[in-house]
Amino acid sequence: MKLYCLEPEVAGGIGENTVFSMETFPNGQQKVSHLHYEFVGWLGDALLETCLCFIVTASLASLIVLASLDINLERWR
Repeated sequence: MKLYCLEPEVAGGIGENTVFSMETFPNGQQKVSHLHYEFVGWLGDALLETCLCFIVTASLASLIVLASLDINLERWR
């Protein structure tokens, strides 16, 4: 199996309306139940990250679904 290291763009950060769940990951970090992301600058990358969350463009999300990757995608509202 070939492994790749991804370095997603950081184009902002968690906004004040982000809601953290009472659930935690095995490492003890809280899960995010609602992400409010505030863009500061975006260079146009298809993959972004912020603390505990990744953001993908619609076109990248479609490719992830087509590849049947074991990733939970939630549509931005």
